[in-house]
Amino acid sequence: MNRPVKKQKLRSGLTLVELSVVIAISAIVLLSLGIVLADSVHSWQKMYERANGQVETDTLIAQKTFNAIVRKAISNNFLLDAGGRWVEVYYSSSVDLTSADRYARFYCIGDPNGQLNVEYGQLDPKQTLSTQTLCNNVSSCVFKNSGKSIFMILTLSKGSLTLTTVSSAFMHNKQ
Repeated sequence: MNRPVKKQKLRSGLTLVELSVVIAISAIVLLSLGIVLADSVHSWQKMYERANGQVETDTLIAQKTFNAIVRKAISNNFLLDAGGRWVEVYYSSSVDLTSADRYARFYCIGDPNGQLNVEYGQLDPKQTLSTQTLCNNVSSCVFKNSGKSIFMILTLSKGSLTLTTVSSAFMHNKQ
């Protein structure tokens, strides 16, 4: 006996409820990815501005110049303002000289958003040879000394970015 084969209906497609659930889950996942992506782009832009911003570059230039000049200064011969507003160091322009013939004076002008300048000159007769602006946007600059070291505490501000750095240099040369 042959039984008639019963045909089963195969269901094709999705029901409306299944489709709604898939769309809702997809929307939540895509929205979450969009928020994470937007936040990472914002963070990247902020870090890029910090890494390549003028404040960091100015700070680095000021530190390197200060350290280079103070390190070649004569250790027992410098002037420091009582309030720490400027420092003047003396050095030899040549390794062949046994005494100082040049000076460098670090000072800030303008408050707030001032400039850190260094004035170069000769000692006998005392005469300014050149002045260089090391950085702008200076909100505070204080010079201090401890033994044969001179410290520069420099704060630069631009917009919402404020950067404070302390640079210390040891005066190596003896007269």
